[in-house]
Amino acid sequence: MILIPALDFYKKKILRLKNGNFKKKFLFKNFKKVKKFFIKKSFKYVNLIDLEGAKKGKIKNFKIIGKFIKFFNKKKTKVNVGGGIRNTKSINFYLKKGANKIILSTKVIKNILFLKKINKKYGKKIIISLDIKKKYIMLEGWKKKYCSFKKYYKKIKNFYNGYIIVTNINSDGSNKGINKGFINYIIKITKNRKIIFSGGYKKKYFNFLLKKKIYAYISGRYIYKKI
Repeated sequence: MILIPALDFYKKKILRLKNGNFKKKFLFKNFKKVKKFFIKKSFKYVNLIDLEGAKKGKIKNFKIIGKFIKFFNKKKTKVNVGGGIRNTKSINFYLKKGANKIILSTKVIKNILFLKKINKKYGKKIIISLDIKKKYIMLEGWKKKYCSFKKYYKKIKNFYNGYIIVTNINSDGSNKGINKGFINYIIKITKNRKIIFSGGYKKKYFNFLLKKKIYAYISGRYIYKKI
């Protein structure tokens, strides 16, 4: 199983949220300290997320994210970028900057035709990201219920063959651990086809995830406690 660290950017700072709540966050003001941590570590992938962009509906922290893409590419760490990317112009921008894959959420959830279009154009360069709370996909800062995960997956499974990030909102950033029932629910629906899980990772769950044949797990707070 691959462990993927995630860096979230907001107003040119790196931060982590608890359950998506901006009132419950902690900041990393020292970029040099963050980079020093990654120089010592070896990760195959890293996710860079523009939280401000996701909130505003357009990319905002592209300059600082571009610098981090350059930093990680020098380390030969593949970079996946997401947050506020809702058109081909933004997709092309980050791919030209050296991003490995582009993470898309709101636009491809609401607009299946758009997903079909970019899936045809970019193929394996696209990752869908879904934030789940009690089996439902949540939008607009995890406040608005959209539809069930099962319903959405049925819409895309016959034409979309890329990776899907599935975040358990109730576990994300909480440091309480993963929800095994949630993982079993997602596996039952998808047959574990190219699913990347997120939310509540701790080392003690590694063997459980390995037995479930989980491809990858995204972690933020667990990793950055060491910075």
